[in-house]
Amino acid sequence: RLKHRQKRFRKRAEELAAEMEDDQGTKRCVELCDRYLAGWHPSGEDLNVGPYRGAVPLNPVENVQQRKWMYEHALEEEDFRDDLLKRCRQDILFYIDSFVWQVDPKQLGLKGKPGPFICWDFQEKAFRTILDCIDKGEDLVISKSRQMGASWMMLIVFDWLWKFQEWNQFLFISRNAMAVEDDNANSLFWKLDFIHRYQPAWLMPQLDRKKMYFGNEDNKSAIFGEA
Repeated sequence: RLKHRQKRFRKRAEELAAEMEDDQGTKRCVELCDRYLAGWHPSGEDLNVGPYRGAVPLNPVENVQQRKWMYEHALEEEDFRDDLLKRCRQDILFYIDSFVWQVDPKQLGLKGKPGPFICWDFQEKAFRTILDCIDKGEDLVISKSRQMGASWMMLIVFDWLWKFQEWNQFLFISRNAMAVEDDNANSLFWKLDFIHRYQPAWLMPQLDRKKMYFGNEDNKSAIFGEA
């Protein structure tokens, strides 16, 4: 049965690649499909960082190509969609590199233009440290410069735990209410809304969204904001 599903997925990748009308693009799309399928078997362990990262290309162009293939195929194949959800639940880096989009601060004049969030090496280490501190109940102070993605990283960690673990409660506090939630790309909850806006519907839980509040009705986790 597994081989039959793999053949179906590869056939669909070839069909999507053919739409590119580009021999090099066609070859690359099929290679990306094969890379994904090579990591089909989940480890069965409750791992948080990295077990599936080798299945995701980190080159921005190739990454977007694979996202397109995964998103379209997940709409057609329930088994494939379930596998994606399992990978996201077990591996925060797979979740980020495959399903998180952000505003690119370098794209001047293109406010709100989405681009794929692809972890840099230092961000991968930061995600490991943040999750380890949360798991152990330890405090963490992050020293950062601008455009290092620290706000996005904290939002992503809380969003991932909010999606995939039950009964979590998270609180964001900033200097004033507008910095937490406002119709402004600099506010924290604007960024979180942005992440959700560019994700497929099947990845999102039943959402209870209020001012300063994200409630996950499926697992009873919640994200709050205060000033």
